[in-house]
Amino acid sequence: RCLPLELFWKLLSQAVEQSPVSIVITDLETKIQYVNSAFELTTGYSFDELKGKPPGFLLFDNSSDNKYEELWENLYNKKTWKGTFLNKKKDGSTYWNSIYVTPIINSDNEIVHFLGISEDITLAQQAEEKMLKFSKELEKANSELISEIEYRKTIEKKLIENELKLKRIFEIIPVGINIIDGSGKYIEVNSAAEKILGINRNEIINKKYNLTKWKIIKTDGSVMPEN
Repeated sequence: RCLPLELFWKLLSQAVEQSPVSIVITDLETKIQYVNSAFELTTGYSFDELKGKPPGFLLFDNSSDNKYEELWENLYNKKTWKGTFLNKKKDGSTYWNSIYVTPIINSDNEIVHFLGISEDITLAQQAEEKMLKFSKELEKANSELISEIEYRKTIEKKLIENELKLKRIFEIIPVGINIIDGSGKYIEVNSAAEKILGINRNEIINKKYNLTKWKIIKTDGSVMPEN
């Protein structure tokens, strides 16, 4: 069942005025003819202060000039436009404004007004910027971690290579070498030592040197005691 026309327009007017999103209507010269309460609350300006001014005066700076020109080019060609602007409130603070603008066309297919519906998305924009910053920091940290892992792998590889080289040298050097720990036990014997001393390394590894029949000379020239 249809509402009486008068009631319909009254309800529509109340819905627009009480809408939580900002609504603005301009004439063909882009001068403001109407704003709802949400628009006044968001910008800090009263309707009397806004009436007759172009919405563009709310722009924070001229960095959005190209976007603003694109907006009006679309509207004059009877197309809608959607985008975001950084606007400035009456108190000088800034806010990000997500706006949807469309031409109002009469029954003769003529543009008579322009309608803008916008929303303050500052908190969402800030959250997005924080997420982007966090994502970049995480990406940087991940890259540094990967570099550190690769560096450690390179160092470990070089250490292993050097260890293998030392082991090869230890084995092929013609000088007999025995390595004994602090308790006097053999921990390594090279091939030359096996031949020179006539022993098998498996027979003396982890055994004390006094089990063999030769004396061990320290680096200072003294003889290591047997007990």
